[in-house]
Amino acid sequence: MAVAGVAVPRDLRTAMLAFGQRLRASGLGVTVSELMDALRSLDLVDLMDRDDVYLALRAVLVSRQEEVPAFVRCFESFGRFQAESGQGVD
Repeated sequence: MAVAGVAVPRDLRTAMLAFGQRLRASGLGVTVSELMDALRSLDLVDLMDRDDVYLALRAVLVSRQEEVPAFVRCFESFGRFQAESGQGVD
C-alpha cells in the first residue's frame, strides 16, 4: 500500500493516463480530474489485490450503471496489456 504524502511513481501515473484514454475511447466521459482522484484512491488499497484496485477505480471512474460493462472490458484488457509488458500491478 502506498504511504500518504509519498510521490506516486511516474509509471503508475502514466498507466492511469493510458487507462483513461482507453476509457474515453470506449465512451466513458472520464476527465483528468477524475483520473487524478482515481490515482489518489489507489493510495488506500493494496495494489497487489486486483479486486481492491478494480473497486477503487470503478468507484471513482464510473458514474452511471450503463458504463459498467465498458469499464470492465477496459479494466480486463488494460490489466492484460500491462501484465504482458511487465508494467502492471498484476
